[in-house]
Amino acid sequence: MLNTSIKQILWLYFATPVAGQTEEVLRERLFCYELYHQLRCVCDKANFDYWIGGELDKTGHPLIRGDLKPDFVVHEPGDMERNLCVLEVKRVTGDEAGFKKDIATLLTFVTQYSYHAGLLLVFGDTENAELIIKSKIGADLNALRQKNIFVIWARRAQSDVVELQ
Repeated sequence: MLNTSIKQILWLYFATPVAGQTEEVLRERLFCYELYHQLRCVCDKANFDYWIGGELDKTGHPLIRGDLKPDFVVHEPGDMERNLCVLEVKRVTGDEAGFKKDIATLLTFVTQYSYHAGLLLVFGDTENAELIIKSKIGADLNALRQKNIFVIWARRAQSDVVELQ
């Protein structure tokens, strides 16, 4: 369903034209809003049995500690036994500190709060993008995968997502 949703995101939401500038800009918030819309449409049609929350602030949660605000949470609200996954989104040109913070957030939810998986979705393309993404993550992808943290990449609008190995 995630792949189907991403394939429906038009280029305008993926890389945004800017007046007075020839190069388009990757905007994480704009991409996330459209991804949320597409996910809801796809999941509603499929009668998906989980709730999708966008940028759900966990500050003050009685069981989850810390100032955590993942981009997407897929779970059943009010039931810690039905935590499916947490999704963080990063543009390929994002800074290294942001990548590492998002990986730490995913690890926290999966290892401490019973979420089945964590996904880091990177979108956009640049020269040597795969090497750059791996470098910014600063962790072994196989070790992350063993902890149910997966790094996936949407290189272009309306294309398939690939898992980085």
